Amino acid sequence: MKIPQYLHRPLVVLWWESDEFALFASGIVLWYLFGGYILLLTGLVIPVVYSKIKKRYPRGFLNHLAYYSGFASFRGYPDFFVKDFYE
Repeated sequence: MKIPQYLHRPLVVLWWESDEFALFASGIVLWYLFGGYILLLTGLVIPVVYSKIKKRYPRGFLNHLAYYSGFASFRGYPDFFVKDFYE
């Protein structure tokens, strides 16, 4: 097993990081299961668009965007829509 030189660097498969590759692989699996070239196209386009957004903004931007839109929550923090917070 090869030990990476920099441990803080994310895992890279081909030229994508692991989360981008997961989007690509899930698109390919959906295409294989359900057929149709539209799923193949989305399996190829969504990772490219996701990687461009990810490289344009600072680290953690997509997590915060999901938090502000209400799709995700941070552990130990109140929800975004809470106006009054009492400890």
